Amino acid sequence: MIKVDLEYIYNISDNDRDFIKEMLTTFVKITPESVDGINYAFETKNWKEMGRIAHKIKPSILLLGIDEFSNLVREIEQITKNEIDIDSISVKISLLNKYSLEVLSDIDDLLTTGRY
Repeated sequence: MIKVDLEYIYNISDNDRDFIKEMLTTFVKITPESVDGINYAFETKNWKEMGRIAHKIKPSILLLGIDEFSNLVREIEQITKNEIDIDSISVKISLLNKYSLEVLSDIDDLLTTGRY
């Protein structure tokens, strides 16, 4: 299971709980929309759009210390940018959907319990 690691965001925010909550809330708001956009781009074989969206969500994933998720998004971005190994993209999209659900569940738990 993929878990959020808040160490980096604690460090850059000087443990500012309001900032951390805002970043988590923003991630929960934006990520499903972005994942849906990537899925639609995949269905329509719009590699340029898929790469653009992957590039756009990468910083927030990095900010939350989700290395495995971040690496996956980088791979999707590179595959679509270079249109190399496109055949592997369906597996990557399946993982993207799985990881995003796990991360969103983890963040929801953090926000609900106040353990951020």
